Amino acid sequence: MKKRKTRGLFLWALLTTPFGLKAQWQSDSSLYLGQLLEWVVREHPLAKSAHVEPDRAASSLQAARGQFDPVVTWQQFSKDLSGKQYYNGQQWSVQGYTRWAIGYETGFEQMTGDATNPAQATPDAGFYYHGISLPLLRNLSTDYRRTAFQKAQLMNRASIWEQRQQINELLADVSRDYIAWTQAHMQRIQAEKALVLSLNRLQAMRAFFSQGACNALDTMEVYAQYAFYNSKFEETSYKETAGRYWISRHLWDGDKPVVLKPEIVPDPNHMGALDPWCEKIRSFTDSDSSWIDQTPAFHLARFKINSKQLEANLWSNQRLPDVNLKYQWLQNQWPSLPTTLYDDQNQRFGLYVQSPLFVREAQGKMEMARLEQDQLEWAWMQKRRDLLAKQQALWEGVQRNKKAFEWQFNQAQSLGILYEGELEKFKAGDVQFFVLNTRESRYIQGSLQQWDAWAQMRQTQVDYLFHTGLFHSLP
Repeated sequence: MKKRKTRGLFLWALLTTPFGLKAQWQSDSSLYLGQLLEWVVREHPLAKSAHVEPDRAASSLQAARGQFDPVVTWQQFSKDLSGKQYYNGQQWSVQGYTRWAIGYETGFEQMTGDATNPAQATPDAGFYYHGISLPLLRNLSTDYRRTAFQKAQLMNRASIWEQRQQINELLADVSRDYIAWTQAHMQRIQAEKALVLSLNRLQAMRAFFSQGACNALDTMEVYAQYAFYNSKFEETSYKETAGRYWISRHLWDGDKPVVLKPEIVPDPNHMGALDPWCEKIRSFTDSDSSWIDQTPAFHLARFKINSKQLEANLWSNQRLPDVNLKYQWLQNQWPSLPTTLYDDQNQRFGLYVQSPLFVREAQGKMEMARLEQDQLEWAWMQKRRDLLAKQQALWEGVQRNKKAFEWQFNQAQSLGILYEGELEKFKAGDVQFFVLNTRESRYIQGSLQQWDAWAQMRQTQVDYLFHTGLFHSLP
């Protein structure tokens, strides 16, 4: 009786250390998910690259506008041979194109000499001219300049969605790494406590065995338990260290990488707005299925489709004959204008017509662009349906994993209560150590599994936010 009482008192001292959910991790050096995401958005190279996307698109739009900038031309020419001046002249002009197919030109011509071509001759003082040009068939509705400008406009509008998609992917990637790191950290704490407890118990059991107070089977039981917890501790320690490295790869200070200090730990109690934001998005998607039209995937898909539409329109127009009308009125001074376009018949008029016998190139490229547009439309139709279906499936996963975590949490609590009850009975000498050991193993296993369920719940929430394309809006 004395032996059993001594054993009970000794083990009671070993087993009354706070364990499991009752001892939550507290640290002044915690790194919250919200802090991490804010840091990443501000300093991460990929985030900086994403922020440049709208500026790059604006530069492309500026370059496309440049195709309509007026061009200034000036030239001086003459020919003198054997003391005779055949011709002497100069020309300058300013010409350009508008976004409505009309071209404009103004300039000055002067051509004099003894052997000047009558068709190029001008008064001695030269003359000014002002004119317009207009395509009547090909290039009337669209041309290469306007198509490039319209595509640049599409790219400029799509750039903000490209930026959001890149930020969306980056934040989801960082959040997944943070969750895995947090899971490993909390499981390492559980495994370490179990390991310390089993080591103390093993040392006590060996002392008891040497005194003849217990049998060899009890010692082997405790040793096997110690070996298991040691293996679990090594596994979770490795995962926590690896998780720290994975988090560190996201941390930058300007252009310098930052290594996360060992004393900084994650905090599972501060997961930002994952829970309320998932609920908010769910209520939004339930009330209106057009939520998908607010996602980066939709706008980027429409950008590709509309770009192909512009290409198809261009090549459809290029099949037409090239008919250009050009008119200029002439005057001997600047900047007065004639009273009528035909004043004193000082004018130049031209009509240019060109048409290939076959239009196979333009026809082929038009058909190819339209087929590619159809392919993109069909791909988006399926992608849209996939997005809607996956959104529903992921929401079901969010709900299911939330319930699974709650169930696992409650189970761990219940196993803890049972373990505490068996411990009291063991101290009173009413149960064998084998029974207590079984209860303890189940309790510790349940405590580890609850963090598996927690990580699964959080990962599903991140997947849901990422899939809806609204992760970048997470407050």
